Amino acid sequence: MTVARRVRVTGGQVVDPPTGTVEPRELLVEEGRVVSTLSDGEVEEVDARGLFVLPGLIDCHVHLVMRGEDADPSAAARRSPVEILASIREAAARTLRGGMTTVRDLGGWDYLEMQARDEPEEPMARMVLAGRLLSIPTPAVAYYPGMYEVVRGAEEVRAGVSKQLAHGADCIKVMATGAMLSPEDEDAQEAQLSEEEIRAAVDTAAAVGAHVAAHAHALSGIWAAVRAGVASIEHGTFADEAVLRGMAARGTFLVPTIRASAGPLGDPAFAGTLPPHIRRRLADAHEIHLEMLRLAHRVGTPIAMGTDAGAPGDLHGANAEECVALVDDVGLTPAESIRTATTDAARLLGREGEIGTLAEGAWADAVGYLVDPLDDIRALREPALVIKAGATVPP
Repeated sequence: MTVARRVRVTGGQVVDPPTGTVEPRELLVEEGRVVSTLSDGEVEEVDARGLFVLPGLIDCHVHLVMRGEDADPSAAARRSPVEILASIREAAARTLRGGMTTVRDLGGWDYLEMQARDEPEEPMARMVLAGRLLSIPTPAVAYYPGMYEVVRGAEEVRAGVSKQLAHGADCIKVMATGAMLSPEDEDAQEAQLSEEEIRAAVDTAAAVGAHVAAHAHALSGIWAAVRAGVASIEHGTFADEAVLRGMAARGTFLVPTIRASAGPLGDPAFAGTLPPHIRRRLADAHEIHLEMLRLAHRVGTPIAMGTDAGAPGDLHGANAEECVALVDDVGLTPAESIRTATTDAARLLGREGEIGTLAEGAWADAVGYLVDPLDDIRALREPALVIKAGATVPP
């Protein structure tokens, strides 16, 4: 990872997400981290005059291997490893330029994402990786053969977790329910991995300090994952008030992924190219999903921003649209939405004080905007300055 040795960022109005305050502040960077004073030596000057500066944003649910331009979610299965690796790097670079300095990838492809992370060829978003996702045998494996690790029973789950960790995974993803972006004979409203199996994943990951994210649409699967101790529920479409309150009590995060349906459905021409069964599923569930998110917000369920970028119509680089949707469609304030992509996202990833903040000692990840995003969340769509580990990212 490229880090800047000594940098002074001057003239900006720095936004503090936890407090929602804005104040003129000089940012000092040494060896990629925010510091209070610089040591002697040459200093790079970065002019942030006229900009409102946020900590680098965090997307807690992406699939760098997938291309949002592809209407068919099984397209990756027809690409070569060389093509997939190139796509991962391109997606991570676009995401960074869009203001997301860190992403959690919850389903890669035969560990090519680890190679992209460990052998960067251009500035890319920092990657928190899950490797292959753990699933029972399911029709979706045919769509995503390089993404699924098929397991049966708690022992195979433990072995599957250990395999991902051995390949360099930072976290683990389990399939608690079926998927919507899957063949027609898979049902997103059916539970898959059991509570016992999910708990085996949680315990195995926790032994090395890793967390577990659970893909879960169906209510029974959400409950199983929450009781098993996962860190986050991804999607959560059919959650009810009881489970959302249970998540709030336990501190279990909800990762919304509004863009997984809003992206393709918002473009009628693109929606018309989706496989018909997937278009129908997304249309049927979209308003249910939004109403669930409104309820989650009202009852205090922790929310960490995640887009599902890479899903059909959900473009890498446009990740900030999720923050806009959380305000426009769910009812969060701009300050709350920004926290889901900074402070709260860092807490979910177990990286508080390291990312999602511009406090001393954190990675010097920052994004500058011409308009104060606390006044207009749409400002997040157009970053004027992106800095990762103190290094300015070329536009």
